[in-house]
Amino acid sequence: MTTIHIYPNPTYPAARAEYNDKSYPAVVGKSGVVPADTKKEGDKATPDGEYGILGGYYRSDAIEKPVAQIELQPISPDDIWVNDQADPRYNSLAKAADASDASHEKLYRDDHLYNIVLDLDYNRTPAVPGKGSAIFVHVARDQNVPANTPTDGCIAFREADLLEILRSLPQDGKISIHSTE
Repeated sequence: MTTIHIYPNPTYPAARAEYNDKSYPAVVGKSGVVPADTKKEGDKATPDGEYGILGGYYRSDAIEKPVAQIELQPISPDDIWVNDQADPRYNSLAKAADASDASHEKLYRDDHLYNIVLDLDYNRTPAVPGKGSAIFVHVARDQNVPANTPTDGCIAFREADLLEILRSLPQDGKISIHSTE
C-alpha cells in the first residue's frame, strides 16, 4: 500500500490511520476535518483530500535519522515555515535570517512535535495566500493518547508509529484525509 488513510472519528480530534493492513491512533486539527476548498489560515482545521508527501525533516539532535524511503533532511535551528500571507514565500521553508520580518513558525521547536515532520503537498503549487500553510504529518504531543492533544490542522501520530510507517512508505507515498460525512 502506498497511501496512509486518515479516518477522523465523529468526535474530533481523534482519528484512525490505516496503512499496510494496520491501524494506528492519530489526531487531526482541533476544528476537525473540513473540505479543502473551505480551509483557511489559522482555522485549526485539517483539509480533506489526497496529498503527496514532498519529503520530510527530522531533529538530528533528538533522534537518529529515521529509516525511510522518503528523503528526510535534518532541521537546523534557523529553519522556519513562512505563514505570512503577504510574503511571496508563503507556505514554504525558509531560513530565519532571510525571512525574520515575515510571520512564521519555527521548525526547531523546544518540544518533540517536529522530531519528525512530513511535508504534504497541500496548497503548494501555487500556494494561495490564506488557504492554509504548514499542513504536516508530525509527532503527537501526547504519546499515550494522541487524541488528547489536537493539532492546529496537521495530522499527528505517536513517534514510534510514525517511525514504523516511514520504514515502508515509498517515495511516492500519499496521505488521504477522509471527512466524517
